[in-house]
Amino acid sequence: VGSAKQAAAMAKAATIAKTVNLYLLDTGTSAPSDDFDLEILLLSPDEGGGPSGPYLERAEDIIDPWGNQYEIIVPGDVNASFDVLSWGEDGQPGGEGPNEDITQ
Repeated sequence: VGSAKQAAAMAKAATIAKTVNLYLLDTGTSAPSDDFDLEILLLSPDEGGGPSGPYLERAEDIIDPWGNQYEIIVPGDVNASFDVLSWGEDGQPGGEGPNEDITQ
């Protein structure tokens, strides 16, 4: 990973992945559903979030350094149950350099 933005995207994706795992643990599920939306991590239990929600404080917590929302892929290509993904600077799958996808 080359740039500071890519390093930040990787760290943030890792944090989101850990947070998804906390949510799964709290809800007693082993893997996210196919239609899992990362926005659920921002909700309190009253709003439909997990029992200990919100798991992330701000809406920006699920936005990559290029202003795009991270995506969750179920099941994952890299990890068994799910991947948290940033498409890089171009916001498109694939690419090299600053456009390289970041997966955790």
